[in-house]
Amino acid sequence: LELFFFFLDILTDLKQIHDLYQGAQFFFGGMMLCVYSATMAMLVKNLKELYSEARNTVNTGIFTDKYLQMMNLEKGFESALSLAASAYIVRFAINDAHTCASNVFNIIISAVSLSAFLQRRIILAQVFHQM
Repeated sequence: LELFFFFLDILTDLKQIHDLYQGAQFFFGGMMLCVYSATMAMLVKNLKELYSEARNTVNTGIFTDKYLQMMNLEKGFESALSLAASAYIVRFAINDAHTCASNVFNIIISAVSLSAFLQRRIILAQVFHQM
């Protein structure tokens, strides 16, 4: 489920970048493209490793350390920055009802991803603090 939201977040970010360029908002489109490109550059070099770690996580039912590190990078950096930027930029990216729905959906997906990351960080901090 987490990987589904991960890939959905990537797709909705691409759609928002597309909507920004379609609406002639080149500055904001470029800003979101920089955030997206920085995240993808960090993840692409570990894509094969992400796949194997995700497979190990699914097989064992326990998050592996490397998987958590990669997801923390994506969710801690990209989701937080993307959510903040998307919330501000959404008014520039809306051209019609379809772009409105897709941008609101992008914000919801980013918020869910960030909240899952923060919830996991808080719970893990409490577990390790009690040990």
